[in-house]
Amino acid sequence: MTSISLFDNDERTVDRPLRAYAFLAQTKHASGDLLTGLAPIFKPICRDRVGEPFDAKEFSKLVRSLYGIEVHPWAIDDLASRLEAAGLLIRVAGSATEAYLYAEIPGDFDAVSEADIRLIVQRFVTYAQQLMGSHEITLDAQDLEKAFLNQLVSTNFQSILLKPQAKSGTDTSSRTLSLPQSDEKIAWQAKIARQSKLDVLCASFIVDLFENDRSAYELLVRIASGALISEVILNVQDPKTDIKLNSLTVVFDGPFVMSLLDLSSEESTGYTSRIHKMLKDHGASIAVFRHSVEEIQINLKAVAQNRSLGIGFGPTARRLSNATFQAYAHSVMRDVDAAIRDLEIKIIDTPKHPSSYSYFTDADEESFRASLGFFTNPAAQTRDASSIASTIRLRRGIHVKMSQFNSSSYLFITANPWLAERAAACVKAKNINTDSEVPPALTDRFLAGLLWVVFGGKTDELTEYRLLANCTAALEARTDVIAKVQKFLGDMDETKATRFRSLMTNERAGQYLMQYTLGDAALIQTSGDAFETFDQIEQAMERKLQRRHDEALSKISEEHASKVDELERGQQSIHERFLQAQAETLQIKDQLKGTRSAQEESARLAEVERDQKYEVIRKLVARSAAAALKLRRQKQFIISAGIAICVAIAGLFGVEYFSKNHPWLPYLGAVLAGIVAFVGAWNVPDFLFGSYLDRVRDRMFQAKLEEFEILESASNFVVDWGTGAARKRDSGE
Repeated sequence: MTSISLFDNDERTVDRPLRAYAFLAQTKHASGDLLTGLAPIFKPICRDRVGEPFDAKEFSKLVRSLYGIEVHPWAIDDLASRLEAAGLLIRVAGSATEAYLYAEIPGDFDAVSEADIRLIVQRFVTYAQQLMGSHEITLDAQDLEKAFLNQLVSTNFQSILLKPQAKSGTDTSSRTLSLPQSDEKIAWQAKIARQSKLDVLCASFIVDLFENDRSAYELLVRIASGALISEVILNVQDPKTDIKLNSLTVVFDGPFVMSLLDLSSEESTGYTSRIHKMLKDHGASIAVFRHSVEEIQINLKAVAQNRSLGIGFGPTARRLSNATFQAYAHSVMRDVDAAIRDLEIKIIDTPKHPSSYSYFTDADEESFRASLGFFTNPAAQTRDASSIASTIRLRRGIHVKMSQFNSSSYLFITANPWLAERAAACVKAKNINTDSEVPPALTDRFLAGLLWVVFGGKTDELTEYRLLANCTAALEARTDVIAKVQKFLGDMDETKATRFRSLMTNERAGQYLMQYTLGDAALIQTSGDAFETFDQIEQAMERKLQRRHDEALSKISEEHASKVDELERGQQSIHERFLQAQAETLQIKDQLKGTRSAQEESARLAEVERDQKYEVIRKLVARSAAAALKLRRQKQFIISAGIAICVAIAGLFGVEYFSKNHPWLPYLGAVLAGIVAFVGAWNVPDFLFGSYLDRVRDRMFQAKLEEFEILESASNFVVDWGTGAARKRDSGE
């Protein structure tokens, strides 16, 4: 492939100490003055300047040079007093004007070392150079280091999203920029093309770490989190932590709401949902402009139509292959308004009252629209300009300091840093806002950090979701790249072209395509390039599947070994160990070999175990029945004895009455009557008191079953109350 240089000779990097990024990873939300938590990032700045005069503008330049973090002019004025309150500066006593000296910052901050950062940077350089080598692209380690560290701080992959699609695969729904044919356009396109390749390299490496080295990925998250909270805390003057958002309406742009509706990637939905919840929990009203709702509906229809034609790609199109998601997406498409209102988001119209235009005229709006450049889709450019203009008009000229952002009435949130930057420049140029006041738009990244600084929470979690969401978005397979590879394949081998189209419905395969082409259709110049790219994707997918298979087998083997160790340690009885070892051994054999004999043996052992369980329960039922019968007989004996005694007494008096001349005769008669009465009385209780005795027996039987904890299981058995024996109930009984 053609040799390409990503950087001109005059675009060399600033050497940023890796030690500084180790400090950046150690920032945290501290109690008291929030700047105290940023003490680690000031260590490299103060180390060589202890006791020297402090200059706010110079300080902001140092922060930007070291970390790529911008300190906005709105925060410069009161920066010194805040740094003094945090113990980072010392006021010079007796000076005519407020003067400060750099203080010595105690502590080593060694939780993350320079070596930790250096190792990850070196891994990225190696990773990137291997990918670039296949395209003969020249970029030295210093350039790669600069690009990678910049991405960790900003987590912004806008270049790959702004890069225009090649004509063979233009997607008219995109928000890419297109300048007129001119030297300016050529220079802009070249710059975007260079940066977009770096975006792909960085995003690909970060996603690879997420999948294969989670500890290294978590270190990247810590750096990104440190950059976010540093930027927010440095830029917001003395932020309050007990504020309410009840008077603030936050207006999301269309792509943000699409993610909230779970119509984009799963990663972006997780991230946007957390921001949405934080805002709602603290009283903010959430809204979306009517034209953004129309944008969502247009995008959904376009994705569905393109997919039906076999040319639909991206997270929404890919997820439409799932029947459940497809049904959900079509239900949203039928009534987007209802789906948005279900999220408690208001749909608001752009202001139409003539008085609102006194704050931002039609001419102002048109001027701002033109300042954005020229979108491939003019409707998208118009919607963005309308969103900013509407926000300014809804505010009706109020002026609010950044530290009191909750009083700004309306705030537009966008994922596009370019739009937010141009909006801030516009209101400043037209004297609508000053540098120290809340701009009409903020990026979702800055809003996330601002909410965390003010309300607390898990910043790592927010940053992790955003970092992963932005990386996966940057690696979404571009339509122009797909179209070019597919065209070359189709011209030579329709079978491979069909296979390629199928692969592109898989998110990871699409990421591999971006990785091997660096997201640039221009690098696919011949059919050989296309076939090589196709083979690389297939091999990568096969390696992934093989890795998953090996991991599954390894997990099964580890589980088997663990079970064997557990049995050998004698944690169970001999009988239980035997049954469990047999059952689990057969289960593992079934997973590894899938043999029918293993299944049959497992079933047999299960039946044996079940029969043993039934036998134990049958014996307990029989014991319960025996106890119940014993109690019944005792009761029956007592009743019989009572009857016999009564008969004997009656006989005694009767014989005495008829045999006065034979004194011994009454005794003989009483004995004989008692014997006869007792023998007959054993059966009489059953006749007279049988129901009562049965109830006594049944209550005793029930109590014993409960005592043995087999009450429910006993229903499977039948008791012979003549003998007290128990047997398993037949299916027909």
